[in-house]
Amino acid sequence: MTLFSCETLIPIDEGRDDVIPDEANVRQNVNMLEFPIWTVNTRDRRSIFSIKTKHGTYIYRANKDIGIPDSTDINVLYYLLWVAQNSNTNKVTTTFYSICKGLSVSLNSIMYDRIEKSIDIWSGISIKFDGNYYNKKKHTTMYFQILKARVDLTKEKKLHYTKKVEVTIDDDFLNSLKEAGMFDTLNFHLFMKLKNPLSKRLYEYLPKHFADGKKVYKISCNLLFDKLRLEKRKYKSEVLRQFNSIQKALDVYNDSQNVDIYTLKVKPKHGTKTDFICDFTKTRNKKPSKDDQKQIKKDPVLEPKTDSDGDVELIYELLKHGITSKQMQEFEKNNISNEQMQNAFYYYLTQLKEDKIVKNKAAYLYKAIVNGWGKLSEEEKVSSEKKKVNEELKKKSEMFDNPRFYGLSKEQMIELQKEIVEMYEKIGNRTTANTYRSKDIDFIMR
Repeated sequence: MTLFSCETLIPIDEGRDDVIPDEANVRQNVNMLEFPIWTVNTRDRRSIFSIKTKHGTYIYRANKDIGIPDSTDINVLYYLLWVAQNSNTNKVTTTFYSICKGLSVSLNSIMYDRIEKSIDIWSGISIKFDGNYYNKKKHTTMYFQILKARVDLTKEKKLHYTKKVEVTIDDDFLNSLKEAGMFDTLNFHLFMKLKNPLSKRLYEYLPKHFADGKKVYKISCNLLFDKLRLEKRKYKSEVLRQFNSIQKALDVYNDSQNVDIYTLKVKPKHGTKTDFICDFTKTRNKKPSKDDQKQIKKDPVLEPKTDSDGDVELIYELLKHGITSKQMQEFEKNNISNEQMQNAFYYYLTQLKEDKIVKNKAAYLYKAIVNGWGKLSEEEKVSSEKKKVNEELKKKSEMFDNPRFYGLSKEQMIELQKEIVEMYEKIGNRTTANTYRSKDIDFIMR
């Protein structure tokens, strides 16, 4: 079940000006899977949404007081379409009770009100396309409706009342769905199973781009955000956080079905800071065992890459581990290098693997980056090395001066004396080295 058409808005070849398209077919080629009629963002209250393509402009208008439909509303519409298809008619007569049962939601007045609101929203939707189809010289403006409805209160014996609804789905709208093979491609029950709105949208959008055995699909991030109805972001870290949301939604979708696995890789677009190329790949589903999944979660990758793709991957990993977009902007403002972030991230993962981080992990990672924990500079390395040598010398000297307490034999004392002398010479303290060289082991062991 695909929504509307699986074909993009493709005009006939420019050289074929003699072709006169069938007006009915023109309407059926409008592709609402590419340009969704609902939003994944529940806070999006925009009543007008438009996307410009090379073929024209797609304009979506909803009731100003209600806003654009969200994932709950698309569930209601899909249910009505599913019932219409099973009844082989564009008129659906049902009750709010039946809709609640079909959507597997609570049976209460709150949900009844929500369903009525959805019907109100879809009744007030208008879609307009203004541009060129098929023939380059022919400019076409087309208008679409979704449905019209009537809601009645009906008294019954067992219930105080029930809300009966009669829905008439626009003929051309329904025909375009049938022509596109909507009911053969998109599984209504799988769509209902997906609770994450972005997972639902990915299920609508991705499969059709892998038709005819295609295994890779590439798209720029800005265009992808338009297609998924996500906000475009100004900062690199914010863009990568959007990818993090997409990846999580993709994981939910992959886990919900046993056919194909979709993966996403992000590469920076040459010459830009906030534009990326998204590579989606489809493979046959080979899910790891539960033990393998636990092991994957337990053993994080400890060494992020250092090339340009690696920088993107590093920021992506930092966002996944709790660093916020605001903190990433702070790092950029304070000129914290990618190398410093990488070293701190490596240090953080090492501590994480050794179970040394007990409390707020994101706060610990933030401190590691800001304070430059991890890989040391050359001066810091020398200073740290001297500190370690001095601590070791202190311990060895204490053992040498108290052989009976530590139970050392004469042979062990001779070996220990050599080690102490060599260590003092190594750090340039020849005076102390000569002092230990001249000490009488027999006298100390009395």
